[in-house]
Formats: sequence, structure tokens, C-alpha cells
Amino acid sequence: MSMKDYDIAVLNDVMTTLMDSRNGYKTCSNLVGNAHPLNRFFLRRIKERESLVVEMQTAVESYGSVPEGSSSFGGTIHRVVTHFSSVFRGEEKAALAALQNGEDFLAEKIAERLEDEKIGAEARTLLKKALASARDGERLAVQLSA
Repeated sequence: MSMKDYDIAVLNDVMTTLMDSRNGYKTCSNLVGNAHPLNRFFLRRIKERESLVVEMQTAVESYGSVPEGSSSFGGTIHRVVTHFSSVFRGEEKAALAALQNGEDFLAEKIAERLEDEKIGAEARTLLKKALASARDGERLAVQLSA
């Protein structure tokens, strides 16, 4: 596998998880409703994740490939569990717990990819940006849960 092909595979993998994250924030936003104070936070994260996905899609296209276009099956399952858990534990608490779990998973996944020395400079820069976003999301989720 060439370096370019490797970068495409890595970016597509992380992009799928970013799409899951974006969709998770959409689920959280829908759970709490438009009037809830947390909704502004969720909407801001949705935009940020969409921006990261677009950047990665653009990079994959510049490598001459077709970027991933949908979230993963695991992300779909996570959103369903989030919805059912909201029924039993209260919407805000469930949304924040799901958000924190998702941010932790995203940050760990990206950090693992960044340890790989085979990743090219452009892909590494995008991954660092995505990791900073995930770590920021982790910190905010902890603050909001307190």
C-alpha cells in the first residue's frame, strides 16, 4: 500500500468516526430540544465536526480517491442506545454521558492513528486538528457533567 493509499484509509476511518460524533451531537441536540441551554453547545460541535469531515473529504479527493460518505454501524447502535437510555435516566444526563463516551472514543482512536509513523504530513495535520477538537469536547463534557 502506498503512503497516499494509507493516508486515504486512515482519513476515511477517522472521518467515519467524526460523522458518528456529529450524528451523536445531533441526537443529543434532539434529546434536549432547542430551548435547552446545552443545545447551543451541541449545535456548535455539530458545525465543528462537519467542518473537520469536509476538510478530510477534500484531502481524500486531492489524493484522487472518493471519501467515505456515511457513519458506521457502531455509531448507529450508539445513537440507539443513547435514545433508549434517555427514557430511563433523564434526557440531559443520558445525553452528557453519551457525549463524554463518544469524545473519549474519538480522542483515543485519533491518538492511536497519530502514533503511526507512516502517516503523511497533510493527514497528520488533519488528525491533530481532529484530536484537539475531541480533547476539547472531552473537557467540556466533563465540565457540563459536574
